[in-house]
Amino acid sequence: MAGSAGGRAAPAAPPHPPATPLACPSASPDADGALLFGVVAGTVEAPDTLFIGPRPPDPALLALAAPATPAEVFRFTARCQEHGCGYFAEGRCGVAAAVVAHLPEVADGSLPQCGIRLQCRWWHEQGVAACRRCPTVVTDDRARDGAYAEALHRQR
Repeated sequence: MAGSAGGRAAPAAPPHPPATPLACPSASPDADGALLFGVVAGTVEAPDTLFIGPRPPDPALLALAAPATPAEVFRFTARCQEHGCGYFAEGRCGVAAAVVAHLPEVADGSLPQCGIRLQCRWWHEQGVAACRRCPTVVTDDRARDGAYAEALHRQR
């Protein structure tokens, strides 16, 4: 069910922020409490993340990413570090803004199934525009160039 979050239709706009801390959908695998929630498929030029239910990362599985880094092959979520993150400024996530401004929507424009949407900072800040681009994000994206890469490098 492409337009759902856990089997339910996703609202068009995010609700008020939850009482629990918001989650980063592009966390480092080394972040405290990081959970694996996606596998990057597709190609270097056109990544397409397949989302899975968040789970603790298995070291043996992460080792399969070699010679790439785990953050090139998998997507992780963890608590948003807010002011502890170099991309967070003026109360907002700069990565989410760069994703929406510079990455294309998924081809069919659907919302991916996502196990973290209700807690996701990107969704709370950018709504469905971020969700429709999220599958194209690679956390450790050494191959990406252009405006998206430049926007991220300017923020750090």
